Amino acid sequence: MADHTSPMTSIFKVKRSHWIRQNKVPFHQQMKPLLDAYAAQLTRAVDTAHSTRRLTRSLAN
Repeated sequence: MADHTSPMTSIFKVKRSHWIRQNKVPFHQQMKPLLDAYAAQLTRAVDTAHSTRRLTRSLAN
């Protein structure tokens, strides 16, 4: 899903190595709460999309 050629990705990579040098904490550990929140948001969005589609289908019938 991620576009590995996007400038955001390269910024992210640079920030990541810098972060590890600075904090000596695994980057993924720092990012986990953020990623979890993002995953939850995506799940909610998908659920909403599904229920909306279901609703429109039931209205169409």
